[in-house]
Amino acid sequence: MPEHAHPRGHDSEHGHAHDRGPRALIRYLRLLPQMWQSGVGRAVVESVAPQAGECVVDLGAGMGSATVVAARSGASVVAVDPTTYMRSILRLRRRWQRNRDAITVVDGAAESIPLADASVDALWTVNTIHHWTKRTAACREVARVMRPGGRVVLVDEDFDLTDDARNCGA
Repeated sequence: MPEHAHPRGHDSEHGHAHDRGPRALIRYLRLLPQMWQSGVGRAVVESVAPQAGECVVDLGAGMGSATVVAARSGASVVAVDPTTYMRSILRLRRRWQRNRDAITVVDGAAESIPLADASVDALWTVNTIHHWTKRTAACREVARVMRPGGRVVLVDEDFDLTDDARNCGA
């Protein structure tokens, strides 16, 4: 599936400093229970409504909570992630999925999606936009890979709000 050339080395170049290295790995492992299954990811996949035979992309797939849900639809799911350890976790998780053949895990980032022009029927990203360092380039990449009439859902929650601010409606 991957056909578009893109620069390698995302682990050292992509995202903010807190997204790289051993500290990031420890932080993401601490968040594993929340990242393993995501109600937001499920809702996004339901909204995108992948169909059998379609090519869909989980951009910034992480541990694959949305990827595995989308694979159940019969669509071919390309899970794109720039970090080696997230791709490793997702590849391991993929082994135990009934629809594992529908999942392809690739190295890539929002700014360089390793797919051909106009090859994607639907694309989503959940909680990755705040990691994008070149948002204009990322938007161009999303537009480049989408087929005419394709579906895109971009979701980024505000994790900076304190519990008090959330409870007060701020």
